[in-house]
Amino acid sequence: MTRKLLSSLLLLLALSYALTAQQTGSKITQEPKALPAEACNFSIYGTSPNGRYIYGGSPNSTAFCYDTERDTTSLFLSETGAEKYMIYAVSDEGEIFVSQDEVGAFVYNMAQEKLHEIKTPESDWPDVRPVYVTPDAKFLVGYVMDPTYAQASMTLPIYGTRGEDGSWTIKTLPVLDKDYLGLKPHYTQAFFCSSDGKKILGRQNTRNGSDRPLFWQLDEQGQYQCSTPCDSFLYNLDAPQPGPQPEWEDYVTADYEQDSVLYKNQEAEFNKAYNAWLEAYDKVVKGVAPDQAWQIMSPASGYWMISIKEEVGEGYANISYPGALNVSDGSIERINIKEAYGLGGVGRTNDGGWICNPDGSRSLSDRSTYVVYPDGKKMTMLEYLKSLTGKDLSEFFTYSYTPDDETEQKSITDMGSIAISADGKTLASCAVDMTGMHSCRNAYLRIDKQFLAQPLGVAPVELQPNGLSIRWQGDALLFSEPATGTLYLYDMAGRLLDSYTLAAASRLSLTDIAQGLYIGQVVTERGVSTVRFVR
Repeated sequence: MTRKLLSSLLLLLALSYALTAQQTGSKITQEPKALPAEACNFSIYGTSPNGRYIYGGSPNSTAFCYDTERDTTSLFLSETGAEKYMIYAVSDEGEIFVSQDEVGAFVYNMAQEKLHEIKTPESDWPDVRPVYVTPDAKFLVGYVMDPTYAQASMTLPIYGTRGEDGSWTIKTLPVLDKDYLGLKPHYTQAFFCSSDGKKILGRQNTRNGSDRPLFWQLDEQGQYQCSTPCDSFLYNLDAPQPGPQPEWEDYVTADYEQDSVLYKNQEAEFNKAYNAWLEAYDKVVKGVAPDQAWQIMSPASGYWMISIKEEVGEGYANISYPGALNVSDGSIERINIKEAYGLGGVGRTNDGGWICNPDGSRSLSDRSTYVVYPDGKKMTMLEYLKSLTGKDLSEFFTYSYTPDDETEQKSITDMGSIAISADGKTLASCAVDMTGMHSCRNAYLRIDKQFLAQPLGVAPVELQPNGLSIRWQGDALLFSEPATGTLYLYDMAGRLLDSYTLAAASRLSLTDIAQGLYIGQVVTERGVSTVRFVR
């Protein structure tokens, strides 16, 4: 009996090591395909969670949404120049969340029919910005704006819940009226929420212009409580507060022409006070700040990908590099190496890489996506996809153009920056069109398995057991009752390998996975069930 148990354990260990050593390959299921010409005068902002819909916009606030299945494009163009459009999200069902300047926020469909208006509860804050919508389109977060800029704050954070009829109820979140240094912040915004709407992430733009991450958590009384778990990353919490910054007019009251001696004495007193304040300020503020606006372009899940700016040297020179804010505990990770300078985070790969787009501090001629590793290894996204799928896609992204003031053509291979769908299987690319035919060269492709450390758009949620029992038999998982939700498949190192949508399923065939030891997690509206099995 003991010998049999020991043999079984040794077999499990062997399979576990074999699985860890084995690289899970992916296949191209949709070859790169160019978006229609009418969608190539816009930058790409993102996709629907399932990757079916690709959307974007342009600096003059016009927008587009492209349906990959029907190969149709819907353009949101301003007729008067006032109602400028911004698409913030598109659901799997094709519901388009649009903000229109001086008009309002609405949910549209591809035919541009207004399905529902998103109304603000604050009469003095008429402009609603629905920044993030959960994959099931049940919750949204964002902010409302004061278009007159006459109020103390420029924005207030909001959250929204969807009714059965599709309408939205919008409420404001509690705000902190002071930043860490005790000063009034410029504004507060919400950027992301968990799939159950219980945890919300946002920012407070502080008086010195940097972002201070904020978390809101729904308590047992149904009220959101605000916290600042990242303060230790931004500030030396043990250092004394510097107090209010000295003001010139409080020290210098003399007129130089009338009494130059008194003026110089008062100036010296001000400089002394200011230098003392600055010394105290520098002891509190660490000189690193997350740029959370990056989240609007590439929201990630368990990790919320950002860009970090840091002051270095005595001249206060700034460098920027990718960062990742952990949604579950508020900790911040960063990859501060020269190979990552000028890049902002898009996602994390299963093999420890950081997927990065240029964060705006690099040359406009370099808009490529890279995968950077902590050891300094750096690959273009095309190189990474080749290593992942075994297929070289360079030919599709290579073309010729004639540079300005030159007569000879030049060849260029450029995938540009990318957006990744929430299921991690659709990649939308946006590169500058050097031929001048269009503003951008937009395209998309699909792979069969997501390659991210965690799926985009799915934040860790604490769930109670749902009572569903799961067992492995043959090449399939069997459920004790029909299950509707999502099964997440992990290896024993906790890396997410794939996800499967369940629709009243009694079994799930997994004939395509390699032999090894796995963890399966089924998440339904009722809760979560976990199973460990060997194939």
